[in-house]
Amino acid sequence: MKLKNFFGSAILFAVFLGITGCASTPSAQSPAIAQSKVSYHEPDFLIGYSDWANTFSKVVSNSKSPFYGFLRVLVNDTALPAYKTGSAYLQGSVLVLEFNGMEEVSDSAGSEITMDKTIWLAVMVRDSSAVETGGWRFMALDGVTFREKPEVDPVTGCYNCHLPQRTNDYVFSRYSR
Repeated sequence: MKLKNFFGSAILFAVFLGITGCASTPSAQSPAIAQSKVSYHEPDFLIGYSDWANTFSKVVSNSKSPFYGFLRVLVNDTALPAYKTGSAYLQGSVLVLEFNGMEEVSDSAGSEITMDKTIWLAVMVRDSSAVETGGWRFMALDGVTFREKPEVDPVTGCYNCHLPQRTNDYVFSRYSR
């Protein structure tokens, strides 16, 4: 009888831990909790991306748009020549669309809209093995954790939208410097 009570109590305790999240791994925790315990870093191919050539910028003020905010297009050194000329992108070319929030700042002189924190990144990586998506790997990453956004499908959410740009190697924006 004591052994039966022990196992019953152990099972209830395990269920309690599972329900309260105590037994979950950091990857199963909410991003806010996981961020406080684990340091996230951008993938190797994105290290230093914010210092890459800023080739195009614009503001999307419609807060209902998935592209809302300050948009910057940053390209690595491999992609820059093709981006400038419209020629084919070489293997290893990386284009980053950085979506940043907007913040209104007011003082006695008036108000202005400033760029806020990075919300998310849309990334294109030239990879000839990605034949299903025109030789590009598409991904949407959280702007803080750099984890892929599971709600964005790289084929239906990215590639299919870029198909009309196939004559420009699937790239929408143009060099604007």
